Amino acid sequence: STPLINRVLAHVDTFNFPQHQDSPVIRIQPDHDFAQKTYSGLQDLMDSKFNASDTFFDFSNTPMLYYYLQRRVPSYFNQIPICLVSDYLEREQIRHLRSLHVPLVVFQHWPRIPFDTLDGIPNTVRHGRLANCIYRNFRPYGHVNGLEVWARRTHRIKPAVDQAASLKDALAPRGYILNKLPYVLAKKAEAEQRELVNIQTWNKAEIEGPKLDLPLKKKKKLMAKAQGARVWFFLKLRSTSQPVNYRVSYSSDRQEEGVYRAVVPENKGPTSHLIPISSQYNWHRRRIKHITVQSSIGTRFMEDAALVVFGDEMNQACF
Repeated sequence: STPLINRVLAHVDTFNFPQHQDSPVIRIQPDHDFAQKTYSGLQDLMDSKFNASDTFFDFSNTPMLYYYLQRRVPSYFNQIPICLVSDYLEREQIRHLRSLHVPLVVFQHWPRIPFDTLDGIPNTVRHGRLANCIYRNFRPYGHVNGLEVWARRTHRIKPAVDQAASLKDALAPRGYILNKLPYVLAKKAEAEQRELVNIQTWNKAEIEGPKLDLPLKKKKKLMAKAQGARVWFFLKLRSTSQPVNYRVSYSSDRQEEGVYRAVVPENKGPTSHLIPISSQYNWHRRRIKHITVQSSIGTRFMEDAALVVFGDEMNQACF
């Protein structure tokens, strides 16, 4: 090996090393057609409305956008949502975002693809803290390059005229199929000894009717009690000898605004369930008047119901 090293060293002085330059080095040839389809609209939006030092938050698991747009990745991870695998990492992500200027969120694909609902769980449920911050501080802007983009409320950028249809889609009622997840979430909260704070309860007479239609207090009062925390619909259900499918919806005076479908596992004894009811945008933007519960065996399997928040999430700063 020594002769080889000596031969290399003999040519070091004549080797043409790459020279530092202040601008990025472009090592691939751009593809105009690919850019038009994939990112040029989003790039035009970022370049025309915001500073070069600003970036965006990708909530859609599309990390290559940071390369295409040459914007800073606002995270330790590249593919952000799929890598935030714990409550701690999600809290740290929010803390880090507070130190940056993030005027846009790439919220999801449109139409939605599996990366928006990994393992069948919507990103807004999987990462409820982040979704809650987005709902509080951003609003739908429209569809750009097949992506649903949200803009910070303090930035008064107006959507293009042709975004009217996409805005209507973004605000349409959503339906989430959660299966046994509400049961799992309640078990997790119990194991972690997390404090549940009631912001509304109902009496026995209200939850024992043939159809459970629960009136809500004024929305502003409920959200004031929540103090910025995510809102959950808590259910305590009686034991069943077979799986029971149930449906929870919330409605305004106008229409049903959102739906969650879940399952009561059989032979588990009385079980608690947590429906992440504020994980849909319509819960935040509409004047919700009541919550309705329906099941394959009526509502007699219910023992208790309440709207709750986690005490440790109250008064937490967003980005």
